[in-house]
Amino acid sequence: TIRSIYLEANNNMKRWLNTHVFDTEFVFQKFQSVEIDEAYIKWEHKSNIHDFIIDPAENSGDWILGLISRDKTKLWLYPTKDRTKENLIEPIIDVVEQKTTLHTDALSTYNLLDRDYIHYTINKKQEGFSQMDPNTKITMTVNHCEGIWKQLRELARQRNMNNPTDMVFIC
Repeated sequence: TIRSIYLEANNNMKRWLNTHVFDTEFVFQKFQSVEIDEAYIKWEHKSNIHDFIIDPAENSGDWILGLISRDKTKLWLYPTKDRTKENLIEPIIDVVEQKTTLHTDALSTYNLLDRDYIHYTINKKQEGFSQMDPNTKITMTVNHCEGIWKQLRELARQRNMNNPTDMVFIC
């Protein structure tokens, strides 16, 4: 059945991730620059059209943590319950080597990264979506992650996905 094929594929993916990602070296190493952002994903059904929207007003969705290398060679998406230290910082520590350059928005939870990482923050409400650090001349932005959320929504629409469990079909 389709369900058994899905379960087998899901188990194979978990085994591969455990063997090739989680038990080996870090996904993002310290010579890389990584953007980190989170989005609240809610599924909504509108007259035969499945729409993928970002709206934290109702508790019917999921948070997704996204990390993308600035050179766009590596992407890591992680579903999480909320934006607490346990659900945002711990997964980052698992996949990003210490001393890596990180770019995040101004969510206070990310301040916990300051000790072990080179951490740049952008407050999008006050500073806009991009700003250059006057001392280092490094552009602070999470625009690559914002672009991933846009592409993820479009891909979900194209594949008529209407449930968070369908996220496995993004791969």
